[in-house]
Amino acid sequence: MFFFLAWRNLERNVSRTILLLVSIALVTALVAIMQAQLAGLQQDIYRQVVKNIAGDAQILAYDRAGKATNFAFDESQQKQFAILFPSCSYNLTLQGHAWLQQNEDVINIRLLGMNTFGNEPIKGLVLSPTLLALLHLQVGDSIALSTLPTAPKELFKIIEKRHLPFAQADNIAILPLAIAQKFIKTPSQVSTIAVQYTEKMPPALPAWVRRQGLVLQTWQEALPDIAQMLMLLKATFILVWSILYGLLGISVGLVFIQNWRERTPEIQRLRILGLLGRQVWLMLAVELNIITALGYVLGLLCALPIIFYSVSNPIALPADIIQALQSIGFPAQIRFGWDIQIILVPLIGIGVLSAGLSVAAVFMRK
Repeated sequence: MFFFLAWRNLERNVSRTILLLVSIALVTALVAIMQAQLAGLQQDIYRQVVKNIAGDAQILAYDRAGKATNFAFDESQQKQFAILFPSCSYNLTLQGHAWLQQNEDVINIRLLGMNTFGNEPIKGLVLSPTLLALLHLQVGDSIALSTLPTAPKELFKIIEKRHLPFAQADNIAILPLAIAQKFIKTPSQVSTIAVQYTEKMPPALPAWVRRQGLVLQTWQEALPDIAQMLMLLKATFILVWSILYGLLGISVGLVFIQNWRERTPEIQRLRILGLLGRQVWLMLAVELNIITALGYVLGLLCALPIIFYSVSNPIALPADIIQALQSIGFPAQIRFGWDIQIILVPLIGIGVLSAGLSVAAVFMRK
């Protein structure tokens, strides 16, 4: 009975019902699209930044003082690792420092030796555009580096200019791992092993790492800065969602208050006919739930085609924005992702909105 009464009341003022539906649907669609954008951003950061540098997990060693240190990982260990864990791939990184004498200045450069240059080691450097501009150099130039300001210098050719996926890439230079090991004089040693696995971490991997006297960390543990950045980003989205739902709740609440006042004579007649106060409140609550549920469904129906299209068709950005994003390790395009939270987050918001308005209706009845 209450459903039919509530539905009749919604049909009575079609323009007001449509206005409420559009408002709820618009907020639902915006929140769903923002959640898809957040999911795509997270996936791109994991893919482009985390997995390229730290992998799904990271193997490293610590000295007695608790500081990260280099460790041996020779060809025999690499073969053993490949046999034991065929579902895993890995990248090796050796970290170090080099010194560059330019005019009267001595510049410290952070070196990253990586095994991603192919089988033939080239004695060349990959620098960021920012570092090239700082040094007034260009691709093809050679620079003399040393492990200490007073140590003998070695010539390296700049072979590539690349936006590096690091939060702080202004003073980083990348070179082949074998060349870095020879330059830093740490043959067969690496600083980290970035492990990627196809589905999930092999159960035997942590035990194997412990037997080698090493430490295994997931990317969350290895890259707290990125994890913190994503948490702050998600908190910003939640704040925006809260503001949207708060404004929507106020708007819908004001409309229903006005509707309640206009229907006071009708409600009085229902009370005379024997309808109890809680039954009147129940009728109003059913109206709220109907309108919010329809608005939620309508909003998803509008948002999902946009999301599905944008998942496979990233949104291009202007060149200046691309450069700024790449310089801090962010993806250079807006790529939407798919996540069950795209449906759940608006649903939770609509549920809280409906419950809050229903509680407000109770206080109005009193």
